[in-house]
Amino acid sequence: SVLEDLLSTAGMQGPAADATPPERARRIMVAAEPSVRSAMLGAVHARWDASVRTFTDAADCCRLCAQFCTHIQNQELYGSLDPLD
Repeated sequence: SVLEDLLSTAGMQGPAADATPPERARRIMVAAEPSVRSAMLGAVHARWDASVRTFTDAADCCRLCAQFCTHIQNQELYGSLDPLD
């Protein structure tokens, strides 16, 4: 899957308690329509430090994306997330 390709690294092998997710994992948001169901979406929060956001329409999707981007920008400016080159 796309998520496995993005998040599977040597640091993610072994027990979950010992896993070290790649830095890029902090910049991933999964958005899905409420009617979309899949085993991968259902397992996102269990397999990775991530969550699935659902949206009802285009405006709601844009709002969720803007909130996520604002959070990332704040983490880069004031938090522990290193800015990308």
